[in-house]
Amino acid sequence: MAEKLTKRQLKQDQFLQSVYIAWGYARANLAPTLLGLVGLVAAVMLAVQIGGSAATGTRSQDPEAEQALVAAGNEFAQGRLESGAEALREVKRRHGSTRAGREASYLLGDSLFEMGDYAAAQAAFEEFLKDPLYDDLLIDGARLAIAACKEESGDLPGAAQDYRTLWTSAESPAVRVQAALAAARVARTQGRDADARELYQGIVDAYPQAPEAEDARFALLEIPGS
Repeated sequence: MAEKLTKRQLKQDQFLQSVYIAWGYARANLAPTLLGLVGLVAAVMLAVQIGGSAATGTRSQDPEAEQALVAAGNEFAQGRLESGAEALREVKRRHGSTRAGREASYLLGDSLFEMGDYAAAQAAFEEFLKDPLYDDLLIDGARLAIAACKEESGDLPGAAQDYRTLWTSAESPAVRVQAALAAARVARTQGRDADARELYQGIVDAYPQAPEAEDARFALLEIPGS
């Protein structure tokens, strides 16, 4: 049975999709990595601020922490990747309990992922989840990113398990669909075509009008016996 989205879920998905679209586009289309990373960090920072305003109605009242977060973003905008990541670490060290400090944990995870330091990225996202922002707006995103870190690091069983958990338990439909696609991709990599077929069909059945359902339909055609 196809699932109907609530107004709250639709608002969450608009926010999360702005992050995922930027992430996916940067990774698939922008080279070298520097260009993708600069675009990604800028998009995520913007999305976080929009999401934060929508969720709370206001921004942090700690001007020093906010300025430090903006300064970190400027480092990426200038192409200084290592110093940008270090600036985010400094925001976390000095302002860890503030909104800006907690945002820095998420942004640091995204940045380290794009830089290829998957273990450090996973640690940053795990730290973020200890004191997350915006409820499921970013919680599901961080959980999805941790699974992606495991996949990129070669821990396919761990990634597959995390993706499947998100497919069934994530609050956001956008994350559920992305997790199912990722779980199916891992399953095919591991030669588990039957599992991949089940996941793709699950997307088609649950979200038949979603763009991802079209991807799933095409993928089904590529699996022998589908």
